[in-house]
Amino acid sequence: MQKKLKSLLPSLKEKKRYLVFELIAKNSVKNAHEELTKQLNSLLGIYDSADAAIMPVSYNEKSNKGILKISNKSKDKVFGAMTFIKEINKVSLIAKPIYLTGLLDKAKQKT
Repeated sequence: MQKKLKSLLPSLKEKKRYLVFELIAKNSVKNAHEELTKQLNSLLGIYDSADAAIMPVSYNEKSNKGILKISNKSKDKVFGAMTFIKEINKVSLIAKPIYLTGLLDKAKQKT
């Protein structure tokens, strides 16, 4: 008989936030959410990127808006790292955080 693993208590789980961002560029950028995640991880370094737990959720190429899932503890570090991103896929741009929420449905409304 297999024993069922106990789940974590809600107080022990990592709190997540959804960051809605906009890429201000003259042209649309393809695969921007994946490249943005890579650049954020390289800017933050190994330790801070593991602490931030950045994961792309969705991206709309028409409006250049997307959603990233980040840790609640490192939201300030992610905001700071976004200011240093000036280029993705050889397209000059500005990465601008718009909205931060704990609910995915609210984040989807802002995109």
